[in-house]
Amino acid sequence: MLKSYVFFYIKKLWEKLEQTLENCNEEWMLIGVGDFNEILSNGEKIGGKLREEWTFTDFRNMVSYCDLEDMRSRGDIYIWVRGGHTHSVKCCLDRVFINYAWFVAFPNAETKFLDFTGLENKLETEIE
Repeated sequence: MLKSYVFFYIKKLWEKLEQTLENCNEEWMLIGVGDFNEILSNGEKIGGKLREEWTFTDFRNMVSYCDLEDMRSRGDIYIWVRGGHTHSVKCCLDRVFINYAWFVAFPNAETKFLDFTGLENKLETEIE
């Protein structure tokens, strides 16, 4: 029940983003430090059971509809970790999305994923 409840609010966030960015032609950047709580594919996950492809559909649709792309990055993108010493799952939940206008205006911008301390996720964005 809790998972359905949380997903309902995440989907509301995605719908709001779609409405907000629908006619936006200016440069913008969207930083989601775990806020999306979702991945685009099994390639953004290490360990655990593979998810079925259909489970990525809603997030992929929102990313496509809003014309989002991940900002170029360096460092370990698998910053979210769950599990113990023998079994762990790592995911790329922290991301910085940009639109094409942002990329054109700031072609050298990048996100740097800092070392995971176990307490909090850390990323920084460098813009030239």
